[in-house]
Amino acid sequence: MANYNVVETTNMWGAKCLSFQATSDIENGMLVAKGDLVTGETDIYTASVPTTSDEVYLVANPAWSYDNNRATDQNEENYINKAGVPFRVYQLKKDNKFKTYSTGITPITETKESETKDVPVAVGQYITVDGSTNKPKAVATKPTSGFVGKVIAVEEIGFPYCIGSIGQNVVIGSGDSAVGMGYSADTRVTKVTIEVIKNV
Repeated sequence: MANYNVVETTNMWGAKCLSFQATSDIENGMLVAKGDLVTGETDIYTASVPTTSDEVYLVANPAWSYDNNRATDQNEENYINKAGVPFRVYQLKKDNKFKTYSTGITPITETKESETKDVPVAVGQYITVDGSTNKPKAVATKPTSGFVGKVIAVEEIGFPYCIGSIGQNVVIGSGDSAVGMGYSADTRVTKVTIEVIKNV
């Protein structure tokens, strides 16, 4: 079963929608730069990895499947924009807000005692591009150039539920407050709301 990123266009007033096309599969919630028109097309542009000097666009194509035989076919986490197939993007404007899964963001890393760990995405962190992938990147300090977003809310939804020995041994919390859930399917996801501060 796939586990792709999901995006919600929470408050995207004034954002223009365009059609882009990529040469490789791309998930919703990623950031892309606008290239030239696709050969033979008049309204579909090539999508590329954005640099810190590029205006960025949010990949947010409607996530649905023609195959509706199973409920899982309509699960947004199973949807990805295929290479060579046009998809919808939003031109991000100041004060726009959108939500994405925390797994769709490259987290800040910190090193303590020669051990590197990811810092969970948190309110107050900033979002920018890393210049090498389409994945938004969290940073601790506000960037001075390029696309800048700010994390304004983080919410966890879902819960682990017991399914017997075929599940994973799930533990909630840590230390003295840790609670073992036994063999469960963990359906928890963390959604991050990002407000656009500037886009070049």
